[in-house]
Amino acid sequence: METPIVTDADRPLKTPVDDPFQECLPHRTTPKAMELLYHSDSFVVVRFDVPAEAPGVLGRGGYEIVDKFARKEIFLEGLLAESFKAGVEQLAEQEPSVEEFDAYIARFTALAQQPVAMH
Repeated sequence: METPIVTDADRPLKTPVDDPFQECLPHRTTPKAMELLYHSDSFVVVRFDVPAEAPGVLGRGGYEIVDKFARKEIFLEGLLAESFKAGVEQLAEQEPSVEEFDAYIARFTALAQQPVAMH
């Protein structure tokens, strides 16, 4: 039997701790720049939020989706990220099963080209 690969996403989440970079970057408005949103046997979805560094400048962010079986990932930003978010919110209103969420996410991972690198 093949030994499964265990990644950080497979480990339980730890309790949040103070952001060690907060004192180095006093202009940051939020210490939480990355958040695990979804984790199933097939996929991991992480939201990235990079706040604007100056007033009047747009912040950046998006969603990283990792397909565990294909071992590929994709980063969604801009309009594609907004479309993904809207679809998830609409689906969540229906109280979907894990299989239904996975089927929705799989529509986006079909575009994934980046192989997952273990580091």
